[in-house]
Amino acid sequence: MTADLVPVDNMTALEALEPQARELAITNMLTEARGWLAHAVEATEPRAIADFKAQMAAVAEISRQLNLSKEIQLDATEMVRRAERGVGVAIREGQSAGEIRKHGQRKGVFTESEDSPRARPEDFAGKTELYGNGAGIYDLIDDVSDERFEEALTEAKNEGNMSRANVVRHVKKQPGPTSRDQRADTIRDLAQQGYSSRQMPGKVGVTEETVRAIARDFDIEIPADKVIGKTRRHDSTRIVGAIVSELSGLRLSLDLVDYEDLDPMQAQEWATSLDESFKTLTGFRKQINRIAEKVAHDQPQE
Repeated sequence: MTADLVPVDNMTALEALEPQARELAITNMLTEARGWLAHAVEATEPRAIADFKAQMAAVAEISRQLNLSKEIQLDATEMVRRAERGVGVAIREGQSAGEIRKHGQRKGVFTESEDSPRARPEDFAGKTELYGNGAGIYDLIDDVSDERFEEALTEAKNEGNMSRANVVRHVKKQPGPTSRDQRADTIRDLAQQGYSSRQMPGKVGVTEETVRAIARDFDIEIPADKVIGKTRRHDSTRIVGAIVSELSGLRLSLDLVDYEDLDPMQAQEWATSLDESFKTLTGFRKQINRIAEKVAHDQPQE
C-alpha cells in the first residue's frame, strides 16, 4: 500500500475549475481517502498513514484558501483528525509489537533479533503534535474507543469546529464554553492562573490563533505570553537567510562524498534523520515559494 492517493502537487489545478466542480473534486477525493485510510489503519503502517495525514492537511488548507463551502472545509479537516488517530493507533501498535520505541527507551537500543535501532514515534509525528499540551494525537487514542472518537467527531462537527483541541475536548467530555463571551471568560480565568495562549486551546476548545484573537478583541492581558515573548525575539529574515546559505554550502559539500566509504549501520540512522529533515524542509520551501509567488503576483505588469 502506498500513500499516493491524493496528488497534492497537482492541487493548484483546482483553481482553474468552476466553484461547483472544485467542491465535487474535493468531495470525491475525501470519499476515496476515507476508504483508503480504513485499510491503512488495519494494516498499521505508520509511515504510510503519516504521509497520508500530510496530504489531508494540504487538502484542508487548499479548501480553505479556495474558500470552498464550510461543509467541505469541515469534511477535509475531519479527515486530518481521522488520519491523526490512524497515526497514533499505528504507533501504539508498533510499540506493542516492539517495532517502535516506547517513551524513555534509549535511541541505540537493539534487541537480539535486530540489526538496526527501532523507529521513534517522532519519526511519524512531531513531539508537540503527539502530546499537544493535553490536546495531542495521543489524547485521541489512549483509552478512547472507536465509538467515543466517532461521537466526538460528530459533536465537534456540529459545532463547526474540527480543531484537534475541540475534538479532544469532546473525547474527554470536558465542558466547554459555547459562546465567544463565555470563551473570553474562560481565557481571562486561565490567564490569571498563569496559562499562556499556547496552553489554552485544550481547555477553551478553539485553536491557539482563536484564543489570541478573542483575547485581543476582549482586551484580555495574558501575562505568560509577555514572559515568553521577552525570551523570543527572532529576526526571521536573518534566520531564513542563514538557513538558505547553509543549505547552499551543504549542497556543494555533497560533491566531496564517496558513498562507498560510508558505514551502512550509520547510514540507517542518517536515513531516518534525513526523512524527518526533508519533511520539515519541504514545508519550509512551500512557505517561501508562496511568499515569492505573492510578491510576483502583486508586482505591476510592465
